[in-house]
Amino acid sequence: MSTTRKQPTLPHTNVEAERAVLGALLIAQGDHDITDPVFALLVENDFYEERHRLVFRAVKALCDGGEAADPILADDWLMHSGDLATVKQTYTHELANTCVNAYQGASYANDVLANSIGRQKIAIANDLFCETISDTEAIAQLEALGRRQDAASARTFTLDALMQEDLPALKEIVPALISAGLTLLASKIKIGKSWLAFALAIALASGGVVLGKRVEQGEVLYLALEDGKRRLQTRARLLLGNEPVPTGLTFATQWERFTLKEGGLAHLERWLRAHPNARAVIVDVWAKVSPPRTRGGDAYAEDYQAMSALKAIADRFGVALVVIHHTRKAAAEDVFDEINGTTGLGGAADTLLVLQRPRNEERGALHVTGRDIEVEGKFDLRFDKATCVWSPMTPEEVQQADEDALGETRRKILLAVRALGRGTPKVIALKMGEPDRYNTIKNVILLMEHARQLVSNHDGTYSEPGRAPDPPPEEGPHAHTNDVYKQHSLPSLIVSDADTSDYQTTQTMPSHHKNTSTQQENGYLVPRDAYYASLLDVSDDR
Repeated sequence: MSTTRKQPTLPHTNVEAERAVLGALLIAQGDHDITDPVFALLVENDFYEERHRLVFRAVKALCDGGEAADPILADDWLMHSGDLATVKQTYTHELANTCVNAYQGASYANDVLANSIGRQKIAIANDLFCETISDTEAIAQLEALGRRQDAASARTFTLDALMQEDLPALKEIVPALISAGLTLLASKIKIGKSWLAFALAIALASGGVVLGKRVEQGEVLYLALEDGKRRLQTRARLLLGNEPVPTGLTFATQWERFTLKEGGLAHLERWLRAHPNARAVIVDVWAKVSPPRTRGGDAYAEDYQAMSALKAIADRFGVALVVIHHTRKAAAEDVFDEINGTTGLGGAADTLLVLQRPRNEERGALHVTGRDIEVEGKFDLRFDKATCVWSPMTPEEVQQADEDALGETRRKILLAVRALGRGTPKVIALKMGEPDRYNTIKNVILLMEHARQLVSNHDGTYSEPGRAPDPPPEEGPHAHTNDVYKQHSLPSLIVSDADTSDYQTTQTMPSHHKNTSTQQENGYLVPRDAYYASLLDVSDDR
């Protein structure tokens, strides 16, 4: 039985990393954000292969001379130096053509440096063993390597140095909503997120308005990976109406996956380099371009790494990269926990947007949070089914929609609470004119609290969210807050004639209250006596 012997590999060598670094330098087109970090890390002798050392020498010489190195210029430089025969004329073109991501050059440069330091340490140990260098010389050489290693990994800075830096202002793409960087927009299927993304693309390409906000004009790349030309044309006609067609919006209905093998990220970088006025890239949807899972891999780490690669591109080019994604079926207390996948997706993003809208209804909401969002929370929106346009709702529209969405009992409870400012379930029931439905009203109030339609004041009373009522007046140094509130609220309660008469016909007035009158004013009965006070006793109703 024959076996295939695995070829031994030399320690501390990674030829592919060296090729990736050189390829990045050759396609950088003079971009100092790509070349400078590599030149700061590496020197010629850090490369293991001789031809790699020669190519690095040529590229660095060209860049130092102010030229944008490419395979043709590199070959010309090597020919004049007499080294082209060693490198081979087609090799620089091969390095450039096989590089999938120029911005990974610095990362691979770290690998090249680490391997170089490892080889040099082995050489120092060998020289020390052969006694070709002294202990003192060996220590000095190792300390020099350590300083290079520390310099390469140094990412620290002091607060005083930070405060003296003149940093550029945050680049807003949609004011107070989307900034340059990575944004993740998620929602359930078929509720209008693609319509919102399309409207965003048109607004940015034309310098128009989206969600009531004026935006600056710039080029947009929209990867409409679930659509075809017919659907895009139909939607564009509906969204544009009578507006002129913007010229700065580019579509693609197919794109490579965002992996090194398929080259989707490199394709995206090439487009952005060719369109320096771009302001946004919209990816609709993430599932079409996301890297596939690896068997037995860490799902969180893979999600975070995939999104971090996109964020690096967005940061590099100063654009908003908006990724459209889906939420899961199950609801969550925190709406951002509904984003499908691991928290690695949202963790890498700068801004998270979750769009919600009940099926077959127009009212929706956009939940917003992020690293640079000054006002996070929920924006109430309306989806016009005729025009398929999302628009913000006014506070008056929101209030009216809230009332319309409530059931009749909840609507009456809300109106009673709004009139009272605050109230216990029994006080609210009396204000509604339905004290005989106290138990039902109390249960509905608890449901409304759970639905955040009412908030508990933790003293037995309830009020509207966001409308903090005035505290009950104090009557004496030892007055109990709840008791004082009840005494203060009774004179203000008004019950309709019909409701009160119906209620009184079902009650038997205690004999010791028969001489107590009930004052009638303008067709309303105003309860003021101890009998009504006993009905509104809620000391056991916390």
